[in-house]
Amino acid sequence: MIHALHSRALVLALVCACGGHDAHTTTVPVASASSVPPAAQTREEHCRDAARACGAALVTGTDDKIIDCMADAALAFVGGRKKVADELSTGKVNMAHDGWAFEHVDIDAPREVVSAGSQLFAIVPQKVTLKTPMGHLLQRGYLLGVSTDAGQTWKFVDGAGLTEKNTKQMFPDFPASIVLPELTKPEQLP
Repeated sequence: MIHALHSRALVLALVCACGGHDAHTTTVPVASASSVPPAAQTREEHCRDAARACGAALVTGTDDKIIDCMADAALAFVGGRKKVADELSTGKVNMAHDGWAFEHVDIDAPREVVSAGSQLFAIVPQKVTLKTPMGHLLQRGYLLGVSTDAGQTWKFVDGAGLTEKNTKQMFPDFPASIVLPELTKPEQLP
């Protein structure tokens, strides 16, 4: 039963980039005339914050924002914006019909940022909590972050659908030094 739930819930997650919950969004304090200006964000912080904004879109079901979060190469690989929008719509209807919902997404900082060609890549750990008719499930996974502007902006691919082969097809310059994490089974929460 958990496997069926896991598979159906990931139908939606496989085609979109999911990230963090809006409650975790980093805010930068406003500098007063007498205070020191805040330090510029690092590329890791930009990556983390972008992933969290994308997760907020997933939890709230904002399809256009979810699609905007996807790495361009991944979007093209799965058939383009219209196909992804159709799959998101169908996936949301099916999940709602069966009593499932994305409840919370928690994002950790990227483990490392690696440069390859004109792109940066990062593995971003995530935990997705799903509400189900049988309770709550926690799925630990990751996002593959991709930046084409030296880490100022980031797009993502959910690791649940990645293999070494399709990653190389989408990103021919993908660095061999990055090992894609193994996927784990969802955990039933108390």
